[in-house]
Amino acid sequence: MALGAAGAGGVGYALSEKKELTFMDKHMIEHENKVRQNASPGKMFKNFSTVVRGEVEYMTPVDFVRSLIPSSYDPDAKPINMPKFASDKKAKAAPNFFSFGDPNQGEGLICYTTYLLFLTLLSIPKRDLDVAFKMVDVDNSGKIEADEFMLMLSTSSMTAQAESDGQKPDVPVMKHLFGQKLDQPLSFAKFNGFISNLHHEVLRLEFSLYNPKDGVISAESFAKSIVVHASPVLRDGFMSRVKAISTMPKYAEKTVEFEDFQNFNRVAMHATDMREAITKWSNDNKFTKTTFSQAAYAVTGIHLEPIYVDLVFDVFDGENSGGIDSAVFSQVLSNRSTLALDQVHGLNVDQLFTCCKSCVTNWYRGDTQA
Repeated sequence: MALGAAGAGGVGYALSEKKELTFMDKHMIEHENKVRQNASPGKMFKNFSTVVRGEVEYMTPVDFVRSLIPSSYDPDAKPINMPKFASDKKAKAAPNFFSFGDPNQGEGLICYTTYLLFLTLLSIPKRDLDVAFKMVDVDNSGKIEADEFMLMLSTSSMTAQAESDGQKPDVPVMKHLFGQKLDQPLSFAKFNGFISNLHHEVLRLEFSLYNPKDGVISAESFAKSIVVHASPVLRDGFMSRVKAISTMPKYAEKTVEFEDFQNFNRVAMHATDMREAITKWSNDNKFTKTTFSQAAYAVTGIHLEPIYVDLVFDVFDGENSGGIDSAVFSQVLSNRSTLALDQVHGLNVDQLFTCCKSCVTNWYRGDTQA
């Protein structure tokens, strides 16, 4: 992995350790991170899309995940707003999850409206899914209709304007959930399963961005994944500690399989609950290796290997005090589990819901009235 300045006050680093970064690579990483942090969904989509069919722009599944993960730089990606882009680019075969209802020969291409819908679904905390579903299931049937689904995307804040490019693209997700004619009720089990699968595929594709060899990634790459969603103010400091991981003998031979990567993400999803458990019930009321391990198991049922606990503390405990700042730790891991969508995209969740609802509703009305 190469580290170096990439613009004023920034550090250029890529998730993958495949090659040395050129000055242009570092510049592009810095640019893409600023886009992720500050751009609207429309500009995000424009910046990371790499495929066009006719006059319609699309993301591949990897483009979509790259738009969510800071520093996931791909020197071979050619965004559509760059002169080198080839409009006849053939996207790679998509994972099965993204291929439903796809009119583009199984490429799993993602149009702008589907992009917004995915962002919105990923923004809903898992613990809120059941309540959100029941609130729009007005007849308590355990199922919702397509128009009720639109209500789930609604919020009390309706101030944001839809950023649709004026096209009326197809939305395979809606037909996947509600049938080709949008007339099949959606059960909570299917809805919950769909979102769980979406999270799983995003996580699996993120794992692939770390350039796994024989199905495993290095301890350094795993450490990057933990802190990559930290705020820009903290991220560079964390990354300097991540670099030190590669020089520590205890991590030299350590590799991480996807199952462990996934399990740690499940722990991250409960970072706030773990912090509360330690604060309320731990004898010493501190974030130590022992209390961290105990809280992870108590809240999630997952036994973390001691080496993963050591790695977390080597990254977060910069002063080697034996403890870590629970507030910083909780925030960084919460960002990791939610992809920091409210921060990365410069929109609060209310605005994102409103933007998505407007775009999908316009498509839904047009499609059902056609």
